[in-house]
Formats: sequence, structure tokens, C-alpha cells
Amino acid sequence: ENFTYFFNCEDRYLTTYQLSEKLKKLIKANGVYFISPNGFSKIEIKTSKLDFWYPYVVFYDENLNIISITEMDVAVNSLLLDIPEECAYIKITDNFTKENFKRGILVKGIK
Repeated sequence: ENFTYFFNCEDRYLTTYQLSEKLKKLIKANGVYFISPNGFSKIEIKTSKLDFWYPYVVFYDENLNIISITEMDVAVNSLLLDIPEECAYIKITDNFTKENFKRGILVKGIK
């Protein structure tokens, strides 16, 4: 028996956190964060002092086309990245495991 599925994405909506000038703590059990740049030109990402992560940050345009990817195989606990001008969404996760985000992350926008 075969099945055919059709997905209508005309009214698509991605739940995101709004970047702000204040450092904001985010905690998600699945370790994947979607951020709206909210007009900022840079994003600062930090983990708690006890955590380190292997950055995997993807910048998307409004149609979820990938603009650029920042991927590191070196553990850090803070990172400052330029946000591309056409960026509408930022996905932040760990390159290897969500366990590196068990205490959440801190994000901040910089004009």
C-alpha cells in the first residue's frame, strides 16, 4: 500500500526568540534555538560558566534558505558573530550533542 502526502506551507510560522540588547537566558530541552535577529547586526552567545559547546550556527533568510553556517570543532563558552543583513532567522545548536546546552544559553544583540 502506498501513501502520498502533501504539505501546505503557505502559512508557515517558525517560533523564535526575539534578540534584544539585554542578555537573555534561553532553555530548551532539545538544545536547538531559533532566534529572530530583530534588527541587530551582531549576536553574542554564551553558555553558563560550567558548560562549553561546539558552535553550529546557521543564518537563514525569510524563506529559510541558508545564508551561511558557522561551525566549530573547538569547545568555547562564548561567541560573537556578525549577522548577515538579509538574515531573518538564526539557528543555534551544538555541533555534537545537545547535552552541552543542559543549562541553557545566554543571547544578546549588538547594534
